[in-house]
Amino acid sequence: MKQERKRLGTMLVEEQIITEHQLKEALQHQHRTGQILGNVLVELGFVEESVLLPLLARHYARLQPTLADCKISADIINLIPASMAHEYQAMPIGASFDQVTVAFSNPMNDRAVQSISAYLRRRVRPVLCPRDTLSRAIILHYGAAAAAGSVVAAPAPVFPQPPPTLSFETFVVGDANRAIFLAAEEAAEYPGTTRNPLLIYGEVGHGKTHLLCAIGNRALARDPSRCVAWLTATEVEHDLTEAIETKSVDGFHTRYQRADFLLLDDIQFLARHRGVQQEFAKLFRLLCAQGKQVAATSDRPLEEIEVLLDEVRSQFSTGAAVYVGTASVALKTAILMAKQKRSETRLPDALIAELAQELPDDIRYLEGTLRNLSLRIAISGETPTIETIRKHLAIMRA
Repeated sequence: MKQERKRLGTMLVEEQIITEHQLKEALQHQHRTGQILGNVLVELGFVEESVLLPLLARHYARLQPTLADCKISADIINLIPASMAHEYQAMPIGASFDQVTVAFSNPMNDRAVQSISAYLRRRVRPVLCPRDTLSRAIILHYGAAAAAGSVVAAPAPVFPQPPPTLSFETFVVGDANRAIFLAAEEAAEYPGTTRNPLLIYGEVGHGKTHLLCAIGNRALARDPSRCVAWLTATEVEHDLTEAIETKSVDGFHTRYQRADFLLLDDIQFLARHRGVQQEFAKLFRLLCAQGKQVAATSDRPLEEIEVLLDEVRSQFSTGAAVYVGTASVALKTAILMAKQKRSETRLPDALIAELAQELPDDIRYLEGTLRNLSLRIAISGETPTIETIRKHLAIMRA
């Protein structure tokens, strides 16, 4: 950003619009206030806005054919909503890891620049494009502006969303999972702080994905405008591999940096490909540095996830890695009690306790067995007793 401002200042000095002394003073003022250099120059009286805008238009004339020919990718265009593009007469035209270049009809409109920067949660590099050219491009890419008072449909989610049924409210808490439950809840309530990044690890079927999704659902309940991305590590790997092959890695990072919450299932399956590892580590670092919440699940502890680079492993160690323990009989009983409330066939409490004793501590297996038993008993018309339960369990295991 600073480098681009210096280039603008150098251009003005070379064209003898301002002196080198004035540029130095303006840059010092800019450093103190954070304002756009053009605004600083106008505010200090070194140049008139009516003189500066045509110079900027000439400097950024190369943007006009780019906008007119629609060479801006959808990933870039979708960085800001249509309402914002129309309101501020602005359109994103490029992005790197830490900033987005935005064409404005007036790049010295501080309110517009700051509003878009706050929305993107990234630095904005403002450039000027003639209003008529920019307006045509905005209509072409975003459609016409909505009429005043009309209802605009919410944009479709950028990423897959967690199932709403997998929430903190539907998660059964016991001694084995209380620590990770509290850690996940903290990550959802206070994203980007002490529980960032968060690793939830443990054996298959112990509720790791449920808690991961609960983080996203709580975040959306608090603020529906948040961008939540719920993906498997394999899906991210596929996107990243394709980006590397098509030389569009910047687009990959631009898209994924929109996520306020990146929720990754089964991070142990991330590819060992060196390029994938390096770009994933870069994304990981940027999201954490920007205060975005990252959480992941794994079936093994951090030190055993060989596919992670040391940088990523180190970042997890600064956040939290919490184990989901083996479910006790009491917890299995509580889970079965909670699940059967949504079942058409109600089993007596004594039978639920018997099932908890009989079945392994895999929560998915518990739920599946309960559904299967309830369905079999409902179809057979039998009275649910310990004997019928054991008979159907034996049939199911055969």
